[in-house]
Formats: sequence, C-alpha cells, structure tokens
Amino acid sequence: MQERKSCLDSQASLPGEECGAKNGPHGKTCSRADTGEVIEVRAKRAKLIEEISYQLTDLITIISGRVEILNERVPGIFVEDLQAIRKAAMKGVEFSKQLRLAALACRREIGGMHDSVGKCLG
Repeated sequence: MQERKSCLDSQASLPGEECGAKNGPHGKTCSRADTGEVIEVRAKRAKLIEEISYQLTDLITIISGRVEILNERVPGIFVEDLQAIRKAAMKGVEFSKQLRLAALACRREIGGMHDSVGKCLG
C-alpha cells in the first residue's frame, strides 16, 4: 500500500502551489506550507541575504584598502594588476548592492503577505 503524502510532508513552498496530495487539508490546491511558515522562512532568508551582503561589503572594503596601500608601495609594473583587482572589487560592490535590493524585495513581499493574511483572517 502506497502511503499518501500530506501537504506538510512536502517541501515548504509558496501558498497556493500544489503539493500533489489528493484531498489535502487545504482542499483541491493544497499549499505545501501555511502562509505563516512561508513568511517565517522568507524573513530568515532576507536576514541571511542582508548579513551576507554586509559581510561581502566589509571584505571588499578591506581588499580595496589593501590595493590602495599596495599601489603606493609596489613598483609601477604592478599598477595594472592592482587596477584589475580594484575593478573586480567594484564589481563585488555592485553584487553586494544587488543582494541588499533582493533582501529589501523579500521584506516588502513578506509585508504584503503579512497584510493579506491579516485581511483574510480579520
């Protein structure tokens, strides 16, 4: 006999996505996780993204500072290499900004989800 999966046995995903469970506890389109769980998971992801972006920014700042120091100390033949390092660091700054924007988008989405849950429950 094959065991039937419930919605809670499936991996957590967005509300409204089908988990494949027949006649699940949420009806025909059974959600893999309830909205509260999804909000909690997304909030944790947003926080992790923010933390990583700040750590990345700190590392890039250190690298850029060391490049500036080396630029003053090393022979001129290495200037081109140091400029390449600085250019790569600036790309890293852009990636860090993108991470922060992604975290902000997550937080906005969480806020919207939280508001819609309140409207449904209220």
